[in-house]
Amino acid sequence: MAKRTKPKYTGELAKPIPRNKLLAEMLRSPAPDFSIDDWLNETHARLLRKLLDHYKIVDDRSDPWLRLAYQLALDHVPGFAISEEGVRPVGRPKTKAVYVGLLGDMLAPKKAAGRPPIHTKERQQNLIRVVQRIQKEEGLSGRGKNKEALRIFITKICQRQGYSASQIRSAIANELPNLEKRLADAFRANPEIKE
Repeated sequence: MAKRTKPKYTGELAKPIPRNKLLAEMLRSPAPDFSIDDWLNETHARLLRKLLDHYKIVDDRSDPWLRLAYQLALDHVPGFAISEEGVRPVGRPKTKAVYVGLLGDMLAPKKAAGRPPIHTKERQQNLIRVVQRIQKEEGLSGRGKNKEALRIFITKICQRQGYSASQIRSAIANELPNLEKRLADAFRANPEIKE
């Protein structure tokens, strides 16, 4: 089934009623019994007629308002849409996709037993670049700058995933030694890149 495209509103339907227009109507009316509610009701009635025209609903047929409500629901209510992808789960995922985004799959969960992790030259160079960028952004220098950059790196990724402070501390404790070893291996495998 083809995806339904929402029609774009034009003219008065495309923008809200300006407050200054409402105030101008109040000042322009000499009648002491001028009612903002009446003016708004008239304006909204006129806009509803334009909305009927926009959806090409003829007013002389039965229930034009029901057909208008149906067309609006089709355009704006997700429950009226038909999805070809299937049902999208609602709520928080059951398991977290650990370390996505900046890290990519560098810190992906451990592979199945018997399969060695893949440490390509490109992945090693990516790790080095990320660490060097963090060092530059944070102004890190001296001894321990790599370790601190890796700690910041893990923290940022965990924060992006919505981890609590205790989960972040646990991730740092679990992943920092591995990343330090990977970074040292990456520098040894890529001597052209300076530490």
